[in-house]
Amino acid sequence: MLSRIETLRSISLVSTFAVLVLAGSATAWGALTNYNGNLSGWQAAVTEHPNSPETFLGDSHDYGTNGPKDVGDFTVSFGTGSATTNHQIGSFAFPPAPLVYPVLGVQTGPAGGTTVLTFDFPITGFGFDVLGVGSTLLVTTNNTGSESQVLSADGFFGFKSSTPFTQVTFSGTLNDAWYVDNVRYDLQQEAVPEPSTFVLAGLGLAGLGLVAWRRRK
Repeated sequence: MLSRIETLRSISLVSTFAVLVLAGSATAWGALTNYNGNLSGWQAAVTEHPNSPETFLGDSHDYGTNGPKDVGDFTVSFGTGSATTNHQIGSFAFPPAPLVYPVLGVQTGPAGGTTVLTFDFPITGFGFDVLGVGSTLLVTTNNTGSESQVLSADGFFGFKSSTPFTQVTFSGTLNDAWYVDNVRYDLQQEAVPEPSTFVLAGLGLAGLGLVAWRRRK
């Protein structure tokens, strides 16, 4: 009969091996497909959410000073850096055409900081209309790596990812003000377990089998 010490030793060995396997496995980022300037192509590639696009209609909030703002299916919040008068949802002195007030004001760069959109559910498709191009706008998700694009004209910016994500962060290399409207996103996506999850589950089952075999011995 297997003693308690031997049982614990067997489980410990399996757990240690599982940790080593997980530590050695690389994170697999999803592939991104760009649809910049191609709204119809983006819409054909995703199943757009019934609440999309978010137009910020009726919203007015200084999220840089007064904290996050829930606008429905996602929350707008200020990230790192120094909050400016551009970190607001509302009207601005800068003419919004072709956007319609209210809009999401974003200022990026070392001093301008970052703006974070946190969705209530995982998505794989994201896009928006942008005004005020002038430098590199970096769009980063919390599960698929980064999507960086030098925008040469105002218009639609969007992508589809093979891996679900719940956060989008706006940042940039220069202090530049951007104006964002018509934020688009697809229906809720189920997160697909990473291969390492299956490895860990398999090792756990193998460990239980080993303990049972030694107990019969």
